[in-house]
Amino acid sequence: MALLVLGCGDDGVATGTDATSTGSIATTTTATPTTGEPPTTSGEVTSDGTSGATGDAGTSSTSGEPDTTTTDTTGPACPPASEGCPCGPNDACDAPLLCTAGVCQPPPPPACGDGVVDDGEVCDDANPDNSDDCLDTCQSASCGDGFVHAGVEACDDANPDNSDDCPDTCQSASCGDGFIHAGVEACDDANDLDTDDCPGTCQAAACGDGFVHAGVEACDDANDLDTDDCPGTCQAAKCGDGFVHAGVEACDDGNGVDNDACSNTCQLPVGCKNGQDCLVVASTGTGVVSLIEPAGYTVFDSFPGFVNALSVAPGPDGKLYVGQSNNIRTVDLVSKATAVIGGGLVNGSLYGITVRVDKIYASGSGMASIKVLTLAGADAGIVASPGGDNLRSTAFGPQGDFYLSSFGGGPGQRWSPGIVYVGTFGGGSGLSTGFGVTTRANGDVLIAGQNDAAYFIYSQLGVFKKKVPVNCVGQLRNIAADKNGRLYVGCYEANKVVVFDPTDISIKEILISTPAGIAVLSVLP
Repeated sequence: MALLVLGCGDDGVATGTDATSTGSIATTTTATPTTGEPPTTSGEVTSDGTSGATGDAGTSSTSGEPDTTTTDTTGPACPPASEGCPCGPNDACDAPLLCTAGVCQPPPPPACGDGVVDDGEVCDDANPDNSDDCLDTCQSASCGDGFVHAGVEACDDANPDNSDDCPDTCQSASCGDGFIHAGVEACDDANDLDTDDCPGTCQAAACGDGFVHAGVEACDDANDLDTDDCPGTCQAAKCGDGFVHAGVEACDDGNGVDNDACSNTCQLPVGCKNGQDCLVVASTGTGVVSLIEPAGYTVFDSFPGFVNALSVAPGPDGKLYVGQSNNIRTVDLVSKATAVIGGGLVNGSLYGITVRVDKIYASGSGMASIKVLTLAGADAGIVASPGGDNLRSTAFGPQGDFYLSSFGGGPGQRWSPGIVYVGTFGGGSGLSTGFGVTTRANGDVLIAGQNDAAYFIYSQLGVFKKKVPVNCVGQLRNIAADKNGRLYVGCYEANKVVVFDPTDISIKEILISTPAGIAVLSVLP
């Protein structure tokens, strides 16, 4: 059965199974023919692909123009709460999306600082503070991480060096921490013992530090006094140590000779004459060595036969040692026997002779060093003078310091006990030509200025104290001080010895020809 649909028109006619349209009327066949032929459509087709026939199958325009039909297939433009779309109510988003700036976005990847402890993180406190328990690396704070943990660490320099300001304990370097702080500590044994090698000062134990080093020191009073119970050796004061123990000893020359100026009991001998020192003078012009008693200053013994006697010193063996030219001549005070020693070992004019214990110290013009000999005249070495040649005289101080006067290099030079060179002194004090040198019991060093008409006083360490004029026309030569502090100055060209009291006031002039060598004799054998 065929259904024929006629569109609205004033002259359209349809016959049979075919539908024909004339003019602008469209005819559409929608029934399936029974003949098996496919349906045909005649007429014009509208722009949207539908025919202009009337009925349920479409809509025709009565004006003759085709109609246009629009259908909406997109739905809502962006569903709320979905990815990339606006957030839903209360900033809701489909899981696992997060509402970010009003738009649902995928959650960011895990990261340190997001407040969530992710894989590989020990902690995450979402702050950049590196002084708390959790660093901005999301690792727990620890010593050596380079950050100072507040309330836990005092420092953290992120290195394992234990000799700098911050050791690997992350506590500031300090004495007693067991680490030696370079440039600050000499040692650090991490204990509070002051008697071991490293006391609590973290400086190596040393005499004078105030701590008694067990097994090494007997005492340590941290002062430089050698006259108290604990001298500078940090051994208890005793007779024979070379230091005069104040109030206990009258003298201490540190040697085992009992008949010299200080007995082995550290008491002064009775004296040369009436308990006092005698003056010894060697005369160049006469070749005579004279002994002068200290009361009336008269000669009570003499020894002739010396050639160019320039210096003199008493020995511990009852002999006098006289410096001549190129040798030393001895004279026995009892037997009067003489002997020449040192030939070939000394040269030039021996202006200085000092005898201490068992050694002779000879110095003079033409000698670049102080020559040391045994009492028998054998070679015992030298004491090198950094000041060069043109040497004059030598002397030992009461504490064992050794002094040299010269025309150059000082004009004073000092060696500490043990004859360890310290340096020069006397420059700038007005002393130009140092000749004789001696010391007093208080440690003062006195040097006669050959062409200065004065002697100059220095401390034990060579610090200038004062200049004392001497009434002398011409050269001053050697000088000597006795145990009472009196001073004897040889006024060479004026043929006299000028005597000064311990306060450096001139009290006497002793007339004697060309007094070159001056010494004092404490004990007359």
